[in-house]
Amino acid sequence: MAASCRPTFWRKTAGLHVIAADQPGQAWFFIGYPMAFLARLFRATGELQYLATARGYFDFTQHCAAYMVDEHFAHKVAWGAAELACATGNPDHLGLRHVDRRAIDRGASRERYLDERPADAYAD
Repeated sequence: MAASCRPTFWRKTAGLHVIAADQPGQAWFFIGYPMAFLARLFRATGELQYLATARGYFDFTQHCAAYMVDEHFAHKVAWGAAELACATGNPDHLGLRHVDRRAIDRGASRERYLDERPADAYAD
């Protein structure tokens, strides 16, 4: 679609949808969700195009991983990389698990943001 034909909201929300490799504080899940989806789609279909695109997302993360460490929206990138590791059997894809140390540490300790709320009623 030509840029002039794109709906106005595309221009208004471009800052949310575009990830720059050299900047912190972004919506990193825009990398993680498609990486995970494509890795699972490859596992379901065996079609290499899905795997190649998932790897492309992973390769991009290698340029910005340092900016993702402990950022709120980075956990989906770690999840996407784990899905890619399952799809390929390549443990190198697990190297991104460090971007979400907070979730890993919290999971190990069972620490919660809202300790006063019942665990069976809220997830955090």
